[in-house]
Amino acid sequence: MVVIGWLPLTAMLGLGVLRLLRTPATDLMRDWATCFVAGQLVWLLLVLLTAFTPARMLHLMPFAVGLGLLSVVLAVCYAGVGASVRIAVVAVMSILVAALLFPNLAVLAFSTPALEIDARTIWLFHGKALFFGGGIDPKFFAEPLHYWSSPDYPLLLPAQAAWISRLLGRWDEIGSRTFLWFHFAAWCRLLYLVLVRRGLPSWLSIPLVFGFCCFGVSVHTPGFSFVSGQADYHCSLPMLLAMLVLGTPRSTVPSVAIKGHAPFVALMLAAAAATKNEGTIYAILFTLMLCLWFGLSALRREDWRGAVGSVIQLRVTWLLAAALAVLPWWGWAHFKATHGIGSNLHIFDRATAPGLLNELLASRLPTVLETMWDDPQLQLTRWVIVALLALVVISLGLRAGGVCGIGMRTCEPIQAGACVLVLSLIALTYVLTPHDFVYHMATSLTRLMFFPMQMVFVLVIFRVDAIRQGFVSAASKSSASDMSGS
Repeated sequence: MVVIGWLPLTAMLGLGVLRLLRTPATDLMRDWATCFVAGQLVWLLLVLLTAFTPARMLHLMPFAVGLGLLSVVLAVCYAGVGASVRIAVVAVMSILVAALLFPNLAVLAFSTPALEIDARTIWLFHGKALFFGGGIDPKFFAEPLHYWSSPDYPLLLPAQAAWISRLLGRWDEIGSRTFLWFHFAAWCRLLYLVLVRRGLPSWLSIPLVFGFCCFGVSVHTPGFSFVSGQADYHCSLPMLLAMLVLGTPRSTVPSVAIKGHAPFVALMLAAAAATKNEGTIYAILFTLMLCLWFGLSALRREDWRGAVGSVIQLRVTWLLAAALAVLPWWGWAHFKATHGIGSNLHIFDRATAPGLLNELLASRLPTVLETMWDDPQLQLTRWVIVALLALVVISLGLRAGGVCGIGMRTCEPIQAGACVLVLSLIALTYVLTPHDFVYHMATSLTRLMFFPMQMVFVLVIFRVDAIRQGFVSAASKSSASDMSGS
């Protein structure tokens, strides 16, 4: 019951912060799942306070509970009792739907301890260190003997495990990871909501959510990796949502697509960056791709001033990004720099070492590419690629048949190029790793390949949406011509 109580408390904290930042009151930004993700970043910020102040987690808990209760009172006063009850009902119903779609995951999360090696030795281990240390303790995170557990990794997931254990009053091997099921349910809710907002019907959106979560995990138990304690999937899903929200085929102008969605995208990028180190890289890559999209669209319109102006007007986005993304990243980066905590991979140092990159490329790259080609995740992705190619052929046939509006959008080649770039970064990481690269790939490649797989899934959604819009446009033109003829 304590763990279940943590869910509304986290959503309350997120709701309070989003209202404080004056984010747009859209259904997407006020949904319980969005508030839940924002609330997790609030928990992370409270943990980071323990690294720079005398306050400990035990001292901050009453503040968090009080802030959450105040957020609820203000929300009810602002929106009314009826609207607040509807939000609560939607939250309960969406959680029940997730439980019905994946009944095994709730049983696994609420009754079994974590079995994955990385879950026990990195993510939950860091959460245990936060719990017993009362916060971020340099004696643990700056201890060179603990480098085997990668103490430089971001703390979003460990912070949730530590706060739940603080609510329980003890460290619990099962209770400390149960938040992952609610995390998974929130991602399912947001994915469904984003698909519906794109115009897809509910009867299609729910199977797409189910199929994506099954396709994205190469194990016999559908969706298991989302609650196993691994961070990779919870780093990739917010990136998926950001790509789906912005890459709207109906909007040929980026400023139109980003309008009203910018705070949500900033929140998703913040969640990805706070979950894993590569999440920061992906967030930077996403921002660069977005700038490229703005630039290409501005060139088409020959209106650079309009593109720059639309960026400048997104003040709320920058405020949200600074509060929930830059601040946690800066706080953790400052702590690591102060105490000399660095990555045990040293990828950048090895990449810039004279002659080392060429030597490793020659000796390792063929094996790396062969292993990536045979990876189970890529085997699953091939079916998604087949679906994408089939949709492309259908699009070409419809276009040849006179159906307008099905051509390639600017966001599609950019998305495809970003997918190739991500695959190149993954391959380069294994080429440069100081560890046994064959063993390193065997223990982590399938998880890392989930992100490029979901990028192909996004391309499939783009094509589905484009074809649907083509039929809608054709139907509108036919109706208009009939009316003019009559």
